[in-house]
Amino acid sequence: MLTADEIDLAKEMLSVLRLMEVATKELCGQKYVTGSKVLPLINCLIKKTESINLSNPIALTLKQAMLDNLYKRFGRMEEISLLSVATILDPRFKTIHLNNPNSSARAIRLIKNKITEIKNSSDDTNSSSCHGSSDDDGDRHDNLWSVHTELVTKKAASKTSEQSEERILTDLKHYLSQPTINLGEDILKYWDQNGSMYPHLKKIVRPYLSVIATSVPSERLFSKAVNNLMKIIQTAAWSATNTNLPPPKYNPIPEQLRVTIVEKRRARALYQRTRLPSHKQNYNRLANSLKKLIAKHKDTVLTHNLTNLTPKDDSLWKATKNLLRYKASNLPLKKSDGSLTISDLEKAELFKLHLSEIFHPHLDIVDLENTNVVNTALDAPLQPSPSVKSFSPNEVKYLIHKYPRNKSPDFNLITSEVAKNLPKRAIVHLTHIYNSILRLSYFPLILTFSNTIMIQSQINLLILPFPTDQ
Repeated sequence: MLTADEIDLAKEMLSVLRLMEVATKELCGQKYVTGSKVLPLINCLIKKTESINLSNPIALTLKQAMLDNLYKRFGRMEEISLLSVATILDPRFKTIHLNNPNSSARAIRLIKNKITEIKNSSDDTNSSSCHGSSDDDGDRHDNLWSVHTELVTKKAASKTSEQSEERILTDLKHYLSQPTINLGEDILKYWDQNGSMYPHLKKIVRPYLSVIATSVPSERLFSKAVNNLMKIIQTAAWSATNTNLPPPKYNPIPEQLRVTIVEKRRARALYQRTRLPSHKQNYNRLANSLKKLIAKHKDTVLTHNLTNLTPKDDSLWKATKNLLRYKASNLPLKKSDGSLTISDLEKAELFKLHLSEIFHPHLDIVDLENTNVVNTALDAPLQPSPSVKSFSPNEVKYLIHKYPRNKSPDFNLITSEVAKNLPKRAIVHLTHIYNSILRLSYFPLILTFSNTIMIQSQINLLILPFPTDQ
């Protein structure tokens, strides 16, 4: 049982780890906007962890290690403009959780530039449509008044751009000056209802708020698609299997033998209840009679099999192969003095001695220089690597048909015979799944299951390094 100190330590450690669990679950949602929650959740997680009061030194070490890793991994997340802009455009947070003024100013400047680009593109479209319907005289190069027309157009465009810039700044300032909404409100519905107040901001909201914080939603949908495919294949295979098999033409056990077995079991039960000598005598008589019948039946079956052996259907070859097959014998284990182990207790003691000599703690092999090299390699960012070549349906089909027919199925119970009869549509769907695994670097859960079957190997008993005296 745990002691009182260990229980208190577990409670303090849970109070630290529970915050990480809540943040992880919040960012892994798929039915609400998560990209704009990254920076607020990191900020709240750091401040909440710092405010936890702990007394146990082990829990304090865990708390400090968590804070160090949070600052190390997420301390500069505000510099990612995508997350900063998404947080500002979320009416629940805006600039509350942006602690770096430079990052906040950069995000606001990026919002203004995006709005200006959208405004200019729409103006260019309108002006091109207007020029397309103008007079041909305005396009003549020998018209002296064309210079005047260009000057008037430039002045009007500059005035319009100044008014547009002022309108953009006004909308953005008004949006940021408004109070934040409650955390439980739907921000997409908010922008649908209040988008008319900020027409320029509304045009860039969806591209930024549609960003997901983690790949968990896509992985969850990916696993669901794989599960559905496996269920469809299993259902189709099981529905196509004929379960109404015809009964065997003959019963391998003769009726007289089966009747004698039933009578013997009844006589044994009767004798166990009464303990009478007459019932015991009847039970022994039936038991002896049953032994004779079984021996006679075995002789009959053996004679029938031997007389039906023929080289035409390979039955003679199979029987010869089974007789000549090598059968490894269970070799006895030797002790250190050369004697053999006989009882199970002696074997257990020998294995205990062997395992104690093999699995013992290593010496102090900590190399500080090697440890620093490993830590540097682990902390270094991943280097860009060339993309792996995608699979094609023909490659998947070739590998399926190359798979051995007698291979046992894995966890999903889909045999190689079923896989080889898959239609073209299923092959294409499997190709999409394999290519998605390459892109996401994620394996669905059902594809990671395996059944481990322990098989006793006689070879291992021969090569065990048991010490022997020569």
